[in-house]
Amino acid sequence: MDFEANDLFMNLHLAIIWFLVGFVLVNGLKALHIFGSGKRQEKKSVNKNVNPAQFTQYAYRKSLPYTPVYYLTVWTLCSTFYFLQHTPANIYKDALLTGIFWWLLTLLLEMLLWTVVRHRFQLTPKEMYMHSQPWISLAYYAVLISPLVLSMILA
Repeated sequence: MDFEANDLFMNLHLAIIWFLVGFVLVNGLKALHIFGSGKRQEKKSVNKNVNPAQFTQYAYRKSLPYTPVYYLTVWTLCSTFYFLQHTPANIYKDALLTGIFWWLLTLLLEMLLWTVVRHRFQLTPKEMYMHSQPWISLAYYAVLISPLVLSMILA
């Protein structure tokens, strides 16, 4: 059996680059959707004594059904660019490793970004993971399967 170390694992450098691109894009889309929807609700409101955070919470709940679509689109696009720049010997194994790697990083960094870091859109863990079902699970599955789906198309 003659093979190189590069044949065994994904291209970590490219996987990290495309993960960062995807992570910024998908969370930017979510934040823009929440912000825009919250502002529209605030303008429509006849009660001017409502706390702006309530509009943000409402906008977050309304944006949830779109989240899996954002994730599937962005992560499939990132997978495409990853595989255009990296042609592994075993594309299925590489896609599985890349999907798991991106999925784990997404779980960890989104938990930090959306529940730990203080900002206007901050959520409690219960809001993020319990009240966002099934949308958040579908979004995370999209991260995991995007490289796999693309590998089936490319193979």
